Amino acid sequence: MRHLFKITLFSIAGFGLSGASSYAGLYEYDWVGGTPGYYGTLILDSPSSTGGSINDVVSLTITTPINGTIVADLNPADGNAYLADSTFTWNSSQITEMGILGFDAAGDYVIAAQNLSGSGLNQLSGELASTAYDEVDIGGSWVAAPVPEPGTVISGVLLMVPFGVNTFRKLRQNRAQ
Repeated sequence: MRHLFKITLFSIAGFGLSGASSYAGLYEYDWVGGTPGYYGTLILDSPSSTGGSINDVVSLTITTPINGTIVADLNPADGNAYLADSTFTWNSSQITEMGILGFDAAGDYVIAAQNLSGSGLNQLSGELASTAYDEVDIGGSWVAAPVPEPGTVISGVLLMVPFGVNTFRKLRQNRAQ
């Protein structure tokens, strides 16, 4: 029982310390409006750009109903991700044009596109190297994920304080016994 309280305390402390800063300076765009079961998350390093590069992509994860989740390896030294569209632009509300092709260590690949080469094609796709079954969704688009205001995050942390105080009390009572 004592360990449960310690775990709770450290979990609350960890949430309070990391909750507000985990995405500081990073901007998330999600695949929305597509076929159910298709999800994508793209993390970029700036809120907007009219001339982005593959180096602006921090993370790219695609989930499809059959192939599951594929996380692109974006290490520049590996050369496993590149732009399939010479134009990569976005603003604070959506991706306006891009085409990214990325591979993971197993050779599985993902394609993330928005208005590819000005054609209007939006795509989220994933294929496992072992199955060669490409799953494609062209019904969605890449839009900025809602980000909570700092006041909301602070309020959430403050709501956790009573739990932390209660845990401290329980810990002290257990030590006294």
